[in-house]
Amino acid sequence: YGNLAGKPFERASSRLPYAGATARLFEWLDLQGVQGFAQSSWGPAVVAVCESHIEADALVSAAEAAGLAEQHEIRIAAFDNRGALVREIDDASVSP
Repeated sequence: YGNLAGKPFERASSRLPYAGATARLFEWLDLQGVQGFAQSSWGPAVVAVCESHIEADALVSAAEAAGLAEQHEIRIAAFDNRGALVREIDDASVSP
């Protein structure tokens, strides 16, 4: 989906200063067999989805060994899969 959704913007986004590094990172992630990776909007942030922290550690180690850490800041983060918490507040308890 990500590649397809980005096609209309490809000409403009390919001129951005980090476009080449992002494209090379995508190629590398694909070669590593990563099933889910994407660029945030116009970038330059890239996310790669891993099934576990162990898998993420291994991917980071492989990226560092490939020299990708020289061009990219790499972090492991977890999704917040708890969702939003909605509370109803009594109007009388809210001060003006």
